[in-house]
Amino acid sequence: MKIADSIIESLKTGILNRDTASLARAITLAESRRSDHQTIFRELAKQLPIPVNPSIRIGITGLPGAGKSTFIEAIGQEILKEDRRLAVLTVDPSSPLHKGSILGDKTRMPLLAADTRVFIRPSPSSGFLGGITSTTYDVIQLCEATGFDTILIESVGIGQSEMTIASVSDLLVLLLISGAGDELQGIKSGILEVADLVAINKAEGEHRMAAESTLQEYQQAFGLRSMMSPAYPRITALCSALTGDGISEIWVQIKSRLEKLQQSNAFQTRRAEQQLVLLEDATRKQLDLAFKESPSVQQALKKAKEALEKGEGTIPDLASEIVASFLK
Repeated sequence: MKIADSIIESLKTGILNRDTASLARAITLAESRRSDHQTIFRELAKQLPIPVNPSIRIGITGLPGAGKSTFIEAIGQEILKEDRRLAVLTVDPSSPLHKGSILGDKTRMPLLAADTRVFIRPSPSSGFLGGITSTTYDVIQLCEATGFDTILIESVGIGQSEMTIASVSDLLVLLLISGAGDELQGIKSGILEVADLVAINKAEGEHRMAAESTLQEYQQAFGLRSMMSPAYPRITALCSALTGDGISEIWVQIKSRLEKLQQSNAFQTRRAEQQLVLLEDATRKQLDLAFKESPSVQQALKKAKEALEKGEGTIPDLASEIVASFLK
């Protein structure tokens, strides 16, 4: 048996036996940029059975400082009350120099990190835009195969441009706070258009009244939007992840929303549309990897750099030559 086959068989057995150490190693392969690691992961993914009951996937996004990790810690406790197995996938911003990140999410979720029913996996964004990583969906599938029935995906927190997280979530929660300067700023476009639930967090103490005012503004805006669109209205809620106020109510709303989606064709339609988006993303990822590892591209890139140093050629023309070398 080849070494690769042995690795695949070991990881497959571990994952089917719900071994989180095997899950972690498989995720490392999925996130690796090495072509041999990608080959092993793809073969592993093909051999893993599709779960009979797929997990529910809940995206958590919002501006930096909105309290996403604290919110996940709080709502995670509500999820565990129902004896669910919970996976938490978090994305941290990466350094533009070495692509690494601090990955300190576990320190902000001490209760979840200590629970054996919970698996927390921080990942660096590695320059991937959209709030998640290029391998988030692969990691979701691995978690499903390991028996996690509820998956929370926390985005990197870059604001209104985080649209990609909607392509891996059954329901998207947008976490905001009052006084952040974005009240109603992006109502007409962006992440607010795809969020299923908008929660105003940190509604405690002296911030309570301001949070209530912000909530009313969003309720009015969503009310106007629902009049223009017959689609189901967005849900707005008030909470304090720090004190726990409103968290159980939000979990009830999430379950109710998911149940309504599952009873209609909306749930299946949403997942089908996501599959198409993810197919395009996977294609781009493999093209990018093939491009970077192409000997002809490396040679053309070296010539292009030499030409630039000599002041010869233009960047668009040199780029066209590099692409042409790849296509040949």
